[in-house]
Amino acid sequence: MSTTTASTDRIDTTLPRPRIRVGAVVWGLIVTAVGAGALYLLTSPERRQAAIDGVTSLTPFGFVVTGLALLGALVFVTGLVVLIRDAQRRHGRANEVSSDNMGE
Repeated sequence: MSTTTASTDRIDTTLPRPRIRVGAVVWGLIVTAVGAGALYLLTSPERRQAAIDGVTSLTPFGFVVTGLALLGALVFVTGLVVLIRDAQRRHGRANEVSSDNMGE
């Protein structure tokens, strides 16, 4: 039977910080807000009836406007997530460049 020894030398390089998935956080907040709104509406018969009355009183133009507003909100949130992610990437690249020059 042979034995091997492992080296216990320390490596002095620092590990990169874990990334925060901004898209997941933003979409999670949106899903949470929609769920909270649904719970608020559905827990009271008066609020539920008011919401049903509001939806059934919409005209076809009202449905189009509501759909466009939802589409605009989707585009806005997607753009916001892209901007935040781009800023994170630029910040990460700047940190990589500055850490490469630390030993010089």
